[in-house]
Amino acid sequence: MIQHKLIRVISTLSATEIKAFQQFIESDFFNPNLKTRELLALLIPFHPEYQAERLDELYIFGRLFPGEKYRAQRLREEFSRLFALLKKFLAYQELQLRSEQEAIWTLAQFRKRKLPKAFQTQWKSIQKSLDQETMKDAEYYRLQSELAQEANGLFGSKEIRIADDSLQTWVDNLDIFYLTHKLRESCEMLNRQHILNADYELRMMGQVAEYLNHEGKSLLDIPAIRIYYQIFLMFTQPEEESHYAILVNLLNENHPSFSPEEGRGMYKYVQNYCIRKINQGNSEYLTKLFRLYQSELENGIIFSNGWLAHTDYKNIVTVGLRVGEFTWVHDFLYEYQEKVAEPFRMNVFNYCLASWYQEKGQHDQAIRLLQKVEFTDLQYQISARYLLFKAYYETEEWESLIYLIKAFQNFIRRNKGISTDNRVNHRNFLKILQLLVRLRMRQDFLEREEFERRYGKIEDQLMENQSVPHLGWLRERLRDL
Repeated sequence: MIQHKLIRVISTLSATEIKAFQQFIESDFFNPNLKTRELLALLIPFHPEYQAERLDELYIFGRLFPGEKYRAQRLREEFSRLFALLKKFLAYQELQLRSEQEAIWTLAQFRKRKLPKAFQTQWKSIQKSLDQETMKDAEYYRLQSELAQEANGLFGSKEIRIADDSLQTWVDNLDIFYLTHKLRESCEMLNRQHILNADYELRMMGQVAEYLNHEGKSLLDIPAIRIYYQIFLMFTQPEEESHYAILVNLLNENHPSFSPEEGRGMYKYVQNYCIRKINQGNSEYLTKLFRLYQSELENGIIFSNGWLAHTDYKNIVTVGLRVGEFTWVHDFLYEYQEKVAEPFRMNVFNYCLASWYQEKGQHDQAIRLLQKVEFTDLQYQISARYLLFKAYYETEEWESLIYLIKAFQNFIRRNKGISTDNRVNHRNFLKILQLLVRLRMRQDFLEREEFERRYGKIEDQLMENQSVPHLGWLRERLRDL
C-alpha cells in the first residue's frame, strides 16, 4: 500500500471530480508533464478505496518507468508534482463556486491594465448582481468592500481631485464585514465554553458592545450584526430571558438573509441555550425548544441539501414526546421519514417509533421495534438500551432486565468511546436501577421496616447522583412504590 498524502486527498474526489481532474491535468496550460498524466491514469482504476494489494510503489514505478531500476526518490517527485496539481485543481473547484469573487479578480486586472471602459462595465455588472442578492451575510459585505476597494483604486490611478465616495463605501463595508465576523466567532467561543469547557479570551468585545450601543447603534439595523449581537447578549446575560425571545423573532424574520448553513448555525446557538436552561431545571424551555424545531421545519432552514439529519430527526421526536405532543410526533415520524438519508433512515425511524410506543405505554411494541435496530453509532446504542431498560421494567420482564443490566455493565467497561464522567453516570444509573428492581420484586414479601430502609437507601442514592441519566424516570418509578 502506498502511503502518501496524495492518496488520502484524491480518495475524497467523487467520480465526477476525478474525471474533471484528469481533464484538468491533460491541459498543456496547467500541466505539460506527460509522466504526471500517466501517473494519474495508473491510479484512477483504484479509485476511491486505493486498497488493492498490487497498489504499491514497485508496481507504479514499473508501469511509469518500464525497464528502469527502481528509485524511490524519482517516484516521490512524480507524486509531489501530481499532488501540487491536485491542490490547484481543488482551488479551481472552489473558485467555480464563487462567481462574484472571480468577477472581482477580473475587475482588478482591468484596473491594473488601465482599461477604464471595461472596468466600468464589469463593475456595474457585479454591483447589479450584489444588489439583487437576498442573502446579506458577512460574505456579502466582504464582496461589497472589495468592489469599493477596486473602485477606489481606479479613482487613485486617475490622479484627479474630484469627490469620490468609493473610499468611504470600502471602509464602511469593511467595518460591517469585520464586526459580523468578530461577533460570529465570539459567539462560537462562548458556545464552546459551555459545551467543551474550553477557555477563550474574548478580546475587545467590551469595546465592540459599547460601540454598538452608542455611536455605532445604526449598524444594528443590519441583520447579520443584529442577530450575532443578540446571540452574544443571550450567552453573556443568560439570566435576562428577553434576549431569547428577541433573538427567536429576529431569526424567524431574517433567516432568508443567510445561507441555510449559516442559518442552521444561528438556530443551533438558540437550541443550545434552551438545553442549558432545561438542564438547570427550567422545564418551560422544553416547550420553547419544541416550538423552535417546528419553526425550523416550517421555514426549511433545518434541511441540508434537502435532507434532515438523523440526529435532528431523533431530537425533534425526543423533545416532542417530552412535551406530550404525541399526535404531532406520530405524524412527523411518517411525514419526514423519507427526508432522512438512506444509511440511517430505518434504524432511526424504528428507534423513534419505539420511543413513541414507550411513552404511550405500549411497551411490547417498543421492545419489538428496538430488536430491529442495528446501530453502529455509540449514542444510539446507549439510547436504545435505556429504552429497553424502561420497557422491560414496565412489563416486569425481570430476567430480561437483569440480563440487559449485566450486558450494559460489560459494554460501558469495554467501550473506550465513553468518557470517564459518562461511564460513572451510567454505572450509577445501573446501580440505582438494580436496587429499584430488587425492591419492586420483593415489596410484597418485606416487612414494613425493611421496605422503608431499602426505599430510603434508593432515595439517598438519587440525591447523591444528580447527574445520573433519566433521573426523573427513576424518581417516578420509586414514587410508584
